[in-house]
Amino acid sequence: MSSILKCSSTWLKMISSAEPVAKGTSGGCRVLLVDDNADSAQTMAALLRMEGHVTEVVYDGESALQRAQAMAPDAVLVDIGLPGMNGFQVARELRARPQTRAALLIAVTGYGQPTDRQRAMEAGFDHHLVKPVDLDAVHGLLVTRQKREV
Repeated sequence: MSSILKCSSTWLKMISSAEPVAKGTSGGCRVLLVDDNADSAQTMAALLRMEGHVTEVVYDGESALQRAQAMAPDAVLVDIGLPGMNGFQVARELRARPQTRAALLIAVTGYGQPTDRQRAMEAGFDHHLVKPVDLDAVHGLLVTRQKREV
């Protein structure tokens, strides 16, 4: 194994074990991450935990709907290109449910054309971010969300 892969593997293990901070102790949001790329999702979750957000990860649309029902997230970051139920379908379904209707929905995708952004907004997303996503942009959206709730 190359030294880059060893370093990357060690770093991923370290941040994936980052402990979530309980809501209320830091004012963080409850965030649901939905992405079929496990490494990407786990990395983003760990980084958001380090910012004080309580995060959970699922890898497909059906699991997202089930988990959202149970956790009532403040925000949901959804990859558009999911297997089976795509991100647009997930957003529409989340908007139709009382417990997730008001959640902040953020499309996280490799699709960045103006028509892609329009489709995301029409599906019910509040924001459309193109991968690789800037963590500061995500954190800024979550902080703005928190300020609205106070």
